[in-house]
Amino acid sequence: MALKKKPSPVTVSIKAVALWHRLVGMISAVFILVLAITGILINHTHELGLGERYVNSGALLSWYGMTAPADTASYSVGHSWITQIGDQLYYDKKQIDGRYGKMIGAVALEDGVAIALADMLLLLDRQGNIVEQLRTLQGLPRDIDAIGELDGQLVVRGPQVQYRADKEFVRWQAVRSQKVRWASPAAAPEELKAGIQQLYRNQMLSMEQVVRDLHNGRILGSWGYWLMDAAALAFIVLAVSGVWLWWRRRESDKQGARKIHKSAR
Repeated sequence: MALKKKPSPVTVSIKAVALWHRLVGMISAVFILVLAITGILINHTHELGLGERYVNSGALLSWYGMTAPADTASYSVGHSWITQIGDQLYYDKKQIDGRYGKMIGAVALEDGVAIALADMLLLLDRQGNIVEQLRTLQGLPRDIDAIGELDGQLVVRGPQVQYRADKEFVRWQAVRSQKVRWASPAAAPEELKAGIQQLYRNQMLSMEQVVRDLHNGRILGSWGYWLMDAAALAFIVLAVSGVWLWWRRRESDKQGARKIHKSAR
């Protein structure tokens, strides 16, 4: 009975390494795809506008632990509401462009709305669009702590002084009157408040941040970094084992060629 030829140690070693090389390659393929795709997206963030596009997925926002602030400040302006949440202002459910400091008050005017902030007076039209921003350089009195309305004209209050604006908001005249209707905060309807909080939440997480977190593993939390490190080590193993397999097979082919050459002589 013919005995089976026992495989050489080199043959067994090549087969074992090739098996591990394939397994590591299959597992690493997912990470390679993620890194490649997210890397391309990161390189073209500006062109794709990822910094200006936001995630609306409630599940993903919850995964990041992002919630809108519970505290809001609202002022009734005619049939509408001005609400501040964080550094954002809303005319009803329409976000007003820009980021702002603390809102002092808001009043309805004949042609729109005036909003007093810590460092400016913001004028809106009836659709909630910004008409003008007034600061001290444009003649706005300093240290405003209240805003109101008197006979259809805007009145602001500084330290112990009240000022009334002309129709063009260019000149401010000191005035004393007990008839000024000062703006005071009010509770906005719960449905409106909830809608604004959702709008605010939907602009907390940009697509750019998600792509970067996918690329570096941060989206999975603190252990995501370790996972990406493990993937990097797997890439090193693939590179080293691939070169080693190529070299061993090259040497094996050379030996086979020499044996054939000798047997032919």
